[in-house]
Amino acid sequence: SNTKGDKNGIVVDGVGSLMSHMAGCCEPVPGDPICGYITQGRGIAVHRSDCEQFAALHERHPERIVEVSWSVKTSSEFALSIKVEANDRQGLIRDISSVLANEKVNVMSMNVNTIDEKQLAIFSMKISVSDLSTMNRLLTKLMQIEGVYDASRVGAGG
Repeated sequence: SNTKGDKNGIVVDGVGSLMSHMAGCCEPVPGDPICGYITQGRGIAVHRSDCEQFAALHERHPERIVEVSWSVKTSSEFALSIKVEANDRQGLIRDISSVLANEKVNVMSMNVNTIDEKQLAIFSMKISVSDLSTMNRLLTKLMQIEGVYDASRVGAGG
């Protein structure tokens, strides 16, 4: 059987590899349970199995749902969003940046909102990783930073 997959490392059951793209609503990465939805003209949209938008599509167009899986080896990077909530203190951004650098995580964008009366800083980041274990390791390291209350993945159904 064909386990090479397409550029995203997606194998469609019974078909081999087809053009796929990661759904923006839930941003799946290798290791996530996933499902496929046949779009019009754009190949297969790959969703996380727990995605609320996918559930809605499944109800409306059950005939367009396909089983997909990650191929053995994926070499590309996958974008996802994470949120970090922390006590707004001197050196916090530096500490977060050094964790990102040490884990060799590519940061595509970062926003910081501060809530002054609570001394709270909320970081919203779009990052790219090669798989789920990289993300989990990153979140664990972020949680170990002094003053960080929460570091979690953002996405539909989570």
